[in-house]
Amino acid sequence: MTDERSRAVERLDRVRRDADTPEATRKLYDEWARIYDKDLTDLHGYVAPQATARALADIMPDRSAPILDVGCGTGLVGRALAACGCSCIDGVDISPEMLAEAEKKGVYRKLTAQDLSQGASAATDSYAAAIGVGVFSRQMLPPEVFEELLRLVRPGGQIALMVRGDQFEADGFGPKVRELAAAGRWRVLVQETVPYLDTLGETGNLVLAEVQAKP
Repeated sequence: MTDERSRAVERLDRVRRDADTPEATRKLYDEWARIYDKDLTDLHGYVAPQATARALADIMPDRSAPILDVGCGTGLVGRALAACGCSCIDGVDISPEMLAEAEKKGVYRKLTAQDLSQGASAATDSYAAAIGVGVFSRQMLPPEVFEELLRLVRPGGQIALMVRGDQFEADGFGPKVRELAAAGRWRVLVQETVPYLDTLGETGNLVLAEVQAKP
């Protein structure tokens, strides 16, 4: 492993280990923002944003409808959505420095610094779709935030999630997906294992769901 890749692995490991509170998460991602894209895309083969964006775009009846990019970071998912023809994308993230990098991508309608575990400022049914790649994990947003996505996405809309494979069942994301399906809150359209960080051999669980009418 090259020195450059070793340092990138160390930065990734540090975030996964130490981002255990909202304040720590914000600080770590603020510090990482400037070189995040290089670390993840160039050195780790981060293919999850493109895979999830394509999967969502393929099932959206109107790609000009508003999409919320949850934990948008530096805008890798937004850029992938735009490449698929999606033209109305809002992003939310806990790190202002990551959002500053996302702004440079030029694909977002609006960017908001916010901890979604405390709830979103957007109104109910604001979006036709939501997407979250890599942000649902034991270090960042818990499974309960799926409930907030169901509030934000209108009935008939789509939700696309990518959760790292080693955390999907162990940290409650799989059980929450099944709980919400059993309760009629969403209908799972796709659930499959796909590449996540390619050079590290990591996989992720891709879930596509359609929001059902609120009871």
